[in-house]
Amino acid sequence: MINFFRRIRRKLADDNKPLKYMRYAIGEIVLVVVGILIALSINNWNQNRLNQLDKKEILSKLQIEFQANKNILQDYKIKNERSMNSNIALMSLIGETKEVKGDKGHP
Repeated sequence: MINFFRRIRRKLADDNKPLKYMRYAIGEIVLVVVGILIALSINNWNQNRLNQLDKKEILSKLQIEFQANKNILQDYKIKNERSMNSNIALMSLIGETKEVKGDKGHP
């Protein structure tokens, strides 16, 4: 393909036709610019696609992490409820009332 364009350029330059040579040169420049723009467009499209994949992966990992944190918090909640029930049972055995906050009967 490059040889084809070289032959046309040589022929136009050798025939001493500057106007035709200028048209050819401008056409070649336009083709190069269009090729570069197409390459940039494809690169941008690919980069956006990769960014979307990264975004989906990050969101998936965040969802897994949030679920793990939720499970940990539920475990703590269960442990705290068991501890609280045990404390209430212990307090009833030693004669304390369930009301711990603001119990005015004790100093």
